[in-house]
Amino acid sequence: MRIGWLLGSAFVAALAVVACSSDSAAPPFPDASSFCTAVAAAECNNIASVCGNTVDACKTSRTAHCNALAGGTAAAETDIFSLTGTSRKYTPGGAQACIDQVNRIYALRTIAPTDFKAAQAVCNKVFQGTADKNQACAVDADCTGSFICDKKFCATKVDKALSDPCGNPGDVCDTSSYCAAGTPNICTARPKLNEPCNAEKLCTSDLYCLGVCTAKKGSGTTCGASTECADAAPFCDPNNTMKCDSGLSFAPSAASCKAFGG
Repeated sequence: MRIGWLLGSAFVAALAVVACSSDSAAPPFPDASSFCTAVAAAECNNIASVCGNTVDACKTSRTAHCNALAGGTAAAETDIFSLTGTSRKYTPGGAQACIDQVNRIYALRTIAPTDFKAAQAVCNKVFQGTADKNQACAVDADCTGSFICDKKFCATKVDKALSDPCGNPGDVCDTSSYCAAGTPNICTARPKLNEPCNAEKLCTSDLYCLGVCTAKKGSGTTCGASTECADAAPFCDPNNTMKCDSGLSFAPSAASCKAFGG
């Protein structure tokens, strides 16, 4: 009986050691540098051969770029994260989800703005803000947890429909409307073609604002930002002399490959 008790005790102790080891295990990407190395690998394992570059040259270039972004360098539309806004710090818990997103979008070969935005929403949270509910913010990633930055304050998102009041931080009108200032603020139908607009008074989704709502541009048309491009060619491509096309794409000797070790 005593031998059985000793064996049982040893088994329980072993389980406790395993549990403690698991609980205290270091995250796979404990700092921004290791995270950037993994992001570069995810990009380059998908893109280097498409660009005709070596994976090592690509990783060297992309790791340096990621570390520069992590240091606060201003980001471009096609950067996977940005530290613009208030002070944020690296949080390893979100790193793997971001790396998975990077693998997903760079496997597409042609990356539409919607794909980048979905990945950026995840990757921006790797550098987490500390602002709590009702504290000041500039972008969503400045806020803790699932709070969004709305009306310059962190808040819980509350979906609002046309004609609903929308004055509180977190009140977000649906895509057919915008939050018009008033007493109270009301979700109001977005302006249509040739109607006045501004940064708050947004046009319907098929238009962009140029003082008045203007038809979005077609494929091959010169643009200043992707918001000007129609859904059929949604990307204002800096590698295509700022013209609307289907998305960021890669090919040997293409301008887009220069940042990937070309």
